[in-house]
Amino acid sequence: MVTREAYSHEVISFGFWFGDDKENSVAAPAFYSYTAPKPDGLENEPLQPDAAFWTPDGGMALLMYDDICQNENAREMILNFLESAYHAGAKRAGWDTTSFVLSRI
Repeated sequence: MVTREAYSHEVISFGFWFGDDKENSVAAPAFYSYTAPKPDGLENEPLQPDAAFWTPDGGMALLMYDDICQNENAREMILNFLESAYHAGAKRAGWDTTSFVLSRI
């Protein structure tokens, strides 16, 4: 029921994936974000930090856990990733982002 309700509208989702060995999956641990339905041109939007990237099909943004562990500003990296992925999806979906501000905890 929750999934049906969530996907009855546009959604930008974030999470952490532990990785697995399934085909067409992310094999290593990573933070992820996707916008559903995927708006056209999403993969052309910039992501932060530089280590973040769009999957080849452009449907998911990833920030690999190993890249975070090697940086002393891990918290900032994750927050920048989440914020940039949100803005990418919101911009391409045509959401009004001026009335909503992400707060840094």
